[in-house]
Amino acid sequence: MQQFKPAWRDGYCRAQVEAVRNLKSDMVEVILTPEKAWPSHIAGQHIALTIEVNGRLTTRVFTVACGASFHRETKNIRLITKVNNEGAITPFLSSVTPSTWVNISVPKGSFTLPNTDKPVLMVAGGSGITPFVAMLEDAIENKLIHRAPIHLLYFAKPNEHVLQSELLALQKRTNNFTFAF
Repeated sequence: MQQFKPAWRDGYCRAQVEAVRNLKSDMVEVILTPEKAWPSHIAGQHIALTIEVNGRLTTRVFTVACGASFHRETKNIRLITKVNNEGAITPFLSSVTPSTWVNISVPKGSFTLPNTDKPVLMVAGGSGITPFVAMLEDAIENKLIHRAPIHLLYFAKPNEHVLQSELLALQKRTNNFTFAF
């Protein structure tokens, strides 16, 4: 199989890069369109992303930074990560061009929003905000947030908070979500 599709990996699906943009000097967003065989995720789950770096296939794990509702509507998924200049993949993500094919695993992990009628407190730090934004998107979209209030405490170094405008937009969509830096 690898003679016909050199980047093919057993247990992975292909995804096409739709867009790459720098959110800050050390933060990058990657929009991917997985092939139809890829099963949708539950907000909060992660995937393994494989790209070619210097002629070698390299894999790292990233949280999907959008809700399943975003994937259903757009057929895309979003990854947001801090760029570590010493990292195996993140320094190269900014140079991946649209239309490039990459490999992604099926969604994994059980870090998801609990199904409860009790208030929820979320605590995030730095780029660790991504699963919470995904969970909040789906909670609002699926009207789960109306059952119990959700409060997010978001810690980061001064001027290093990301996705602030998205958090504000989510807060405007419902009275049951609040956040503080």
